[in-house]
Amino acid sequence: MATPTEIPSQPVCHVSGYAAKFVTQLLKRHECPVCLAAMRNPVQTECGHLFCRGCLEPILDGPNPLCPLDKTTISREEVFPDNACKREILSLDVYCDASNNGCPWIGPLKELDGHSQGCEYSNVLCRQCGLNVQSRTFSVHQTKECPMRPVQCQFCNHMIPVGQIEFHIENVCPQHLRSCPNLCVPGPQFTLQQLETHLNLRTGDCPLADIPCPFKPYGCTFVSERKKMSLHLNEYQIQHAYLQADYSMVMKGQVDNIIETTELLDHRVSAVENQMSSLLGLLEGLKLRFENEYDRQNSTTGYTDFSAYITSLHEKMNKLQKYMSNMIVAVQKSNEGKEAIILSSHTSPLGAGSTEILERVENISMKTTELDHGLDRCLSSCLDQELRLQLLERATYNGVLLWKIDDFARRRKEAVDGVIMSLYSIPFYTSRHGYKMCARVYLNGDGMGKGTHLSFFFVVMKGPFDALLPW
Repeated sequence: MATPTEIPSQPVCHVSGYAAKFVTQLLKRHECPVCLAAMRNPVQTECGHLFCRGCLEPILDGPNPLCPLDKTTISREEVFPDNACKREILSLDVYCDASNNGCPWIGPLKELDGHSQGCEYSNVLCRQCGLNVQSRTFSVHQTKECPMRPVQCQFCNHMIPVGQIEFHIENVCPQHLRSCPNLCVPGPQFTLQQLETHLNLRTGDCPLADIPCPFKPYGCTFVSERKKMSLHLNEYQIQHAYLQADYSMVMKGQVDNIIETTELLDHRVSAVENQMSSLLGLLEGLKLRFENEYDRQNSTTGYTDFSAYITSLHEKMNKLQKYMSNMIVAVQKSNEGKEAIILSSHTSPLGAGSTEILERVENISMKTTELDHGLDRCLSSCLDQELRLQLLERATYNGVLLWKIDDFARRRKEAVDGVIMSLYSIPFYTSRHGYKMCARVYLNGDGMGKGTHLSFFFVVMKGPFDALLPW
């Protein structure tokens, strides 16, 4: 038999019993064996054990309810409330839940909820600062102690949390008058916006503000008070002229570099346009050949699988042609951008936007490189489609192979030299639904005939109808 200290094997709920602090130690018969708290709404099983109703409900809802203590089968019909035990537990004396805050109340458990609702020692959450404050001091906290209680700014009349009012006045308030940090005028005389305008390095009017020389972009590192800058400009006119001249030479070199780069881009773009035009012509030719092959397959055999394959290849060619057209549009846009850069380099003042122009040149160069890569992919795709089309056009379906080896002397010499030992023919079929084969020839012989004979082999290939053919 299971002992009361064992962990029940049935699924249990959260603590359903009372979590109150009892004045005297809780008796074992008043404690729920499941949640180990004072039983709330105690019920008794047919085997005589007591539990909280909330703790026993999940067990009764299970497929095979067992008593958590002795593991005997229990049913909902045999469970009944124990009102005597309930009265005993509700009459036990408990401390207030806020006893740690100093509440002296002690009373029966059944009166705890009513006391807690009006207990002045219970904690209340302050929604402004997030602190828990005793109910009896909550009003004082909200009006005098809360660091987030709103107060009115004396300058702009905005409501600001009391803990942030000093920062608001010094850094945010638009109406508070401030002093110039350079003390160019006595006393506070500027609002926040006026002070920002007053201290602006380029357009400000503070005579004591340290500002850089207007020729700083050209290399002058002089910094002084605004009222002394005019003296510096008068004394160093020649030096500033030299700085401007040096800077102009540097910028001229950059402009020349831009023009040279755009000319190189012009050549690359022109080459891309020419290659894409040639590819478009090749695509048109391939499409026409696909259409002819489609008609031939339908008219001669009516075999739909090969016709469907040719149709799918034709669709791929249409997609490739559309991609090429988009590439041509992209090349034209790049060419327009190049011309705009050349115009900007001639019309813009020296130094104005030079970094931006260089970035635009680099971007167009990168786009042109992408077009080059796209062109290579298109060319590779065209070659692949050309090979597929050749296989379709030259394939036979009657078991007869007519193989013409071009440039026989060169290919035989390569075989003798060991460069390319063997050649494969295009595939051919024994019938429309038959075996797929090809021929393999060793022009310098193979095995015992190497160097004296020409060796010829038939190769059985993996075909589309192998599963239907006898082997």
